[in-house]
Amino acid sequence: MFPTFVISLCLVSSAFAAVHHLFVGTFANSILYTLAFDDEASTLKLVRNNSASTSHSWIAFDHNKKNVYGVAGSAVSSYSVENNGTSLRFDTSIETGGNCSSVHNIFVVAAPKPPYTVYATPFGEDAQCGTVLDVYSNGTLSEVVQNYTYLTTSGVHGLAFSRNQSYLYSADDSANSLWTHSIDPTTGELTYVSRIAGAESGADPRHATLSPSGKYLYVIYEGTNELAVYALDSDTGIPTFTNVTYPLIPQDSSLSNSSYWSDEVALSASKKYLWATSRARSSNNTGYISAFSLESSGAIKKQLFLVPTTASGGAANSVAPSFFSDQWVALTDNSVGFVQIWKLAANGTSAEVAATLNLNDGGCYLEAFSDLEVSGDRDRIASLVKLRWPHAAPGSGFVVSFSESIEEHYYQLTIHMVKIRKGANVLIARKFASPMEIYSEARIKDGVASKRDKSLPSPQGPGFNPLTWNL
Repeated sequence: MFPTFVISLCLVSSAFAAVHHLFVGTFANSILYTLAFDDEASTLKLVRNNSASTSHSWIAFDHNKKNVYGVAGSAVSSYSVENNGTSLRFDTSIETGGNCSSVHNIFVVAAPKPPYTVYATPFGEDAQCGTVLDVYSNGTLSEVVQNYTYLTTSGVHGLAFSRNQSYLYSADDSANSLWTHSIDPTTGELTYVSRIAGAESGADPRHATLSPSGKYLYVIYEGTNELAVYALDSDTGIPTFTNVTYPLIPQDSSLSNSSYWSDEVALSASKKYLWATSRARSSNNTGYISAFSLESSGAIKKQLFLVPTTASGGAANSVAPSFFSDQWVALTDNSVGFVQIWKLAANGTSAEVAATLNLNDGGCYLEAFSDLEVSGDRDRIASLVKLRWPHAAPGSGFVVSFSESIEEHYYQLTIHMVKIRKGANVLIARKFASPMEIYSEARIKDGVASKRDKSLPSPQGPGFNPLTWNL
C-alpha cells in the first residue's frame, strides 16, 4: 500500500494543525484509508475506510487537493475530497484505452498548472502506451484526450513535470530510458522530444522528480540502486547525465544489487531536502531510506544518511513528505502492511520512526482455481491467469516471464507475487509472502481444481504510491 500525505499518500489538513490526514491506497482491497497523524503526540490512527471502485496501488492529488486520482486496472478513478479532507466520494472511472487497454495502469499524476490534465501509464508485458485525460472545472476526470506511445519494450513507472510545465519526463523502467515530451499549454497533449538510455545497462529509471530550481532531474535507478542526477537543457528540456550518482544501499561487499530494487524520490516541504528509498527483494533483509541536502541551484550538497527501514518494504517502501514541514515523511510497506511516519532530526543528519500503524487488512482473498482451466500452450495459460487474477497481471508492476526446465512440457510462469508451474498433468500455484518465500500452494490435476479449504491470498498492504498527505 502507498500512503500520500493526502499523495498515495495524500495529506489533507492545515499546515498549523496538530492533526494531519493522509489517504492510503492498497494493492488488493477496494478501500482508500484515511489516517490521522498527530504531530504533537506522534500518533498515527485509522479514522475512516472510504469505499473505492477497486484497489488503487498509486494515487495522486490534483493541484488544489480537492480531488484524488487512482490507477484502476485499465482505467483511472476519480474521487472528490470531502468533510474537511477526511473522506472521499467516488465520482467516476475512465478507461484509458489505446493499444494497452488490457494492461494495468501503474502510475498517475496531475498537472499542477492549467489545463490540469491527468497523465497515466501502464506497466508490464505490453505497456508501450500513455494516456492524457481531461478534467471538468471541479477536477473530476472527464475524458481521454490523447493516447501516445513509447517503445514496445517500455514500462514507464514514473512521470515528472518541468518547472514551467513545458515538458513531461518519463522514467522507463523496462526499456532503461528517460523520455522527454513537450506539453501543449492549452490541451495538455504531448509531443515526443527525445529518448535517452540510462547511464548504464540495467540502470532502469523508475521514478524522477525535479529540483526546486528546475535545472536538475533526480532519477531513481531501480536496477543499480542509485540516485542519478541529470542536468536539463534550458532550451530543449532534454536531460543530460551529470555522471553524479549516490548509493541507495550500503556500499558493503556482502550486499548485492540483485537483492534490492530502489523505489522512490521526493522533495521535502521546503524543497531543501530530497528523500529516496530502496526495497529488499527478500523479507529477510530491510530496505533503506536516505535524505540529501540541496544547494540553492538544485545540485545535491550532501547525502545526509542511509539507514535501514524496519522491514523489506515489499513492493512498496514508498515515501510521501508532508506538505507542512520538512520534519515528517510517510512511508508504506506491503511486506507487513503498515504505514509509518518518520521524523527528520533537527540537524538533518538522521531520521527515525515516530509512529507506526499496521492496517492488518489481510489483503484480498481469492478462491484459487475455482474456474481456471489448465490446458493448452503457454499463451493460453498466461491468458487464463490474467483473467483469474487481474490485479496480478503485468500492469501491477511485475514482469511476466516463462522459463523452461530440461523436462518436457514443464513451464514456469511468474506474475506479480504468484508463481505457477505447469507439469504434464499438474499445475502448482504458490503465493509468495515475499518474492522468495512460499506462502501457500494449490494443485490442479488433469485440468480439474483440487478442493481447497481456504482461498489463496493476493498481494496485500499499501500500494506503490498509495500515500497522500492532505493539508
